Amino acid sequence: MKGRFCNPASIKYQDFRGATLVPRDLANGIYRVRLLAAKQGFLLDHHPFRYKRLGRSYYFQLNAGDTIETLLHKNEIGYFSRFFERVEIIDGLYSTETIKHPLLNKGLNLYAQRMYHRRRKDQVKENLCKISMQHMHSATNQKRFAKKYFYSMEEVRNFLSTQFAMNLGTIGLDEIVDFLARHKYFGLTHTSRGYELSYLDISANSNIFSLSAQVVANARLKLIQTLERFLSYRSVELCYANIDSIHISICRDEVAGFLEQNHDIISDQLGALKIEAIADKGYWFDVGRYWLKKGREVVLFKNKGFNQKTAPHPFICRRRVSNFVETPTFVHLNTYVTKMENTFTYHKRVEQRSSQESRFVRFHYKEIEEPHNANLTEAREQLSSMKVKVELFQHISNKNQVEIKER
Repeated sequence: MKGRFCNPASIKYQDFRGATLVPRDLANGIYRVRLLAAKQGFLLDHHPFRYKRLGRSYYFQLNAGDTIETLLHKNEIGYFSRFFERVEIIDGLYSTETIKHPLLNKGLNLYAQRMYHRRRKDQVKENLCKISMQHMHSATNQKRFAKKYFYSMEEVRNFLSTQFAMNLGTIGLDEIVDFLARHKYFGLTHTSRGYELSYLDISANSNIFSLSAQVVANARLKLIQTLERFLSYRSVELCYANIDSIHISICRDEVAGFLEQNHDIISDQLGALKIEAIADKGYWFDVGRYWLKKGREVVLFKNKGFNQKTAPHPFICRRRVSNFVETPTFVHLNTYVTKMENTFTYHKRVEQRSSQESRFVRFHYKEIEEPHNANLTEAREQLSSMKVKVELFQHISNKNQVEIKER
């Protein structure tokens, strides 16, 4: 939340096509840009851009000379421009007036309280402060929904294309219906009047997207800058990265030197990186699903969808779930068992480098360009790597798997 933000009261839109602009001279805001002719270097393998189509999202392999069109904040444009031959600014929402984030002082105060409770080993109050800080970010980005009626699916398609800038021209109507049915921000009901579309109201007066969008952009930029810095250090290899965490591998005898060189960004200060664990081995299956071991002991893990606060055992692989289904005509209690092997994702290809090392590799753009190609690519990867993932999990867990119940 630190830094200057657009003044929501003075944001305006402008089309910049045909104009010559210098990225560092742009006003604070978010812009649609075209990054032309990628250069050889760090960004080809570690870029944060994703290709999204019909609710699916993929990181992809970027090649030298490729061009990308995307939305970027001003600070991101300045950073990414050095990895491309040139940058075109298409249009943007910006403000020449800037303000501090309205919740910055509250955030700083909560962080100071959190550190105070940590020193006193009061875990309950420390977690309360942490959760309060997380909720602050979403305060300016609350979800508000609206409904609209249409006579035909063609009208629904046109509305989505215009209102949400979705590229649906080549997508069949059945695929659009399926997409809307499983998307968390949309809902479609067939009625006697035609079709009722429920959608996220991006124009709701209670939301200030410019604030939450810049917070996310700041975090994304900080992550990629940190990765570039870490990977410039000898023997460092990237193992895992998410919006708020980085896992790296480094030779044992170089750890002290690495920490000394990066002491300015690794500390207990607000916004700095904190060391959560140092391990001998790591196993990464997915975003939010990994296990780090030191000897035979698990020192850090996440197992999304299975491990809850009340079930701290690290290797839970079954989860019993009860869903209460209510419709206009009946109610039903549905109970089923979720298995870990059915929750693996296949958005990247697993490549075996050696008997001790496998790596995830991004798909080529052509493999995921169209929905049917993406489906086929994922299906092939599932056939290829599902057994490998299941056997690896069984190996590292010593088959001491646990089933839990959830109501």
